[in-house]
Amino acid sequence: MLTGSEESDDSDDSEDEDEAEAANPQPAQRRLRIRATDEIDIETLPAHIQAKIAALRDSIKSKRPPEATHSQRGTRRKRLEKWLKEEDTLLVLLRNLGFGYNQIADKILKWRGRNPLEKRVGHLQKERERKQKKKKARRQRDLLDTG
Repeated sequence: MLTGSEESDDSDDSEDEDEAEAANPQPAQRRLRIRATDEIDIETLPAHIQAKIAALRDSIKSKRPPEATHSQRGTRRKRLEKWLKEEDTLLVLLRNLGFGYNQIADKILKWRGRNPLEKRVGHLQKERERKQKKKKARRQRDLLDTG
């Protein structure tokens, strides 16, 4: 049961929240979205969460399949599916902790032994080459149409 004084306290709290929303025009959803992309340093997380991340990372590393030869492709796929399921668990955990997508991708690439910057640069180079090929094909098509 609420007493009269407790009821007035509740109304004061709602007024304070209204004033805070007026002072900060961002909707609550927008604030949550911004928070979700902020970087979080793993070392600042509680020890039990660090332990979960480390255990999942070690599990993923231990189950990562080696490069397959042509004759091993069928068995490799089954092992890879199990490994990817654990990696997805880790991704969900990291997302729930507030890591942004690029930061998660970078961490996974580092665990795989790849430099994330190299991957991005490689992607940009491939994209540029693809656009140049399209442009060249368009020019040739235009020359054939006008000639």
